[in-house]
Amino acid sequence: MVVKSKYSDCRHLDESSFEKIGCFPESEIHITKNKEYEAYAIASFKQKISLQIINDLELPSWLPICFFEVCDNSLPPDWICNFFDDEPKMVIGPSFIAKDIKSYNSMVELEPDAVALFWEGVKGCKPNPKPIVHK
Repeated sequence: MVVKSKYSDCRHLDESSFEKIGCFPESEIHITKNKEYEAYAIASFKQKISLQIINDLELPSWLPICFFEVCDNSLPPDWICNFFDDEPKMVIGPSFIAKDIKSYNSMVELEPDAVALFWEGVKGCKPNPKPIVHK
């Protein structure tokens, strides 16, 4: 999935934004307006959809979907979708992120093993000749 950023900062947000999407106006998100980013996973956490991207600091980062517009909604064939009783309620992505809550939390907390798997997956990413397209 490829997304394009609509913003480069959070100045457009109001003070109540943290409750809505988890960002304050002074939050730093480290993305460039109109730049395309690959989404490496999707999560629904407290009724908010977030995408995992590699930000401009070259770090894996989870950001609210409202910062992006979707350019290519194809999903890699190896992604899975999982639902949980706790938060996050849903995770879509590679199995090392989406197989269970522990895997998701390991990636969010940037635990070394999870980050190593992430970068291994990023390096191994190749364009999918037959993307799964959902319209």
